[in-house]
Amino acid sequence: MYIDIDLFDNDERDLNNNGRYEIITQHYLQYTQNNHAYWVFDLFNFRNGKLFNVGAANNYPILVQFLYRDNYKITNHFTRKQMKKFSVKTPQFFEYFE
Repeated sequence: MYIDIDLFDNDERDLNNNGRYEIITQHYLQYTQNNHAYWVFDLFNFRNGKLFNVGAANNYPILVQFLYRDNYKITNHFTRKQMKKFSVKTPQFFEYFE
């Protein structure tokens, strides 16, 4: 069992149809260089008791600007290549229980 407290409901989807579910995480990013805030969505696989970031293979992470309202559009403030620098190796609040 795993717990990921990254402010998202931890949806799992097999996005690339490889038989493994990708875990979608979300964390908040205050980006001071352009004075905007974003939700950063990244992807992980759970294998052998560990989480592995698989975002790069699936064109993640993606950033969605935080606008104090429902917003589901990937921001155009960064290219997809630039968004990759906001990827994390593991979610910030991750715990694994046997």
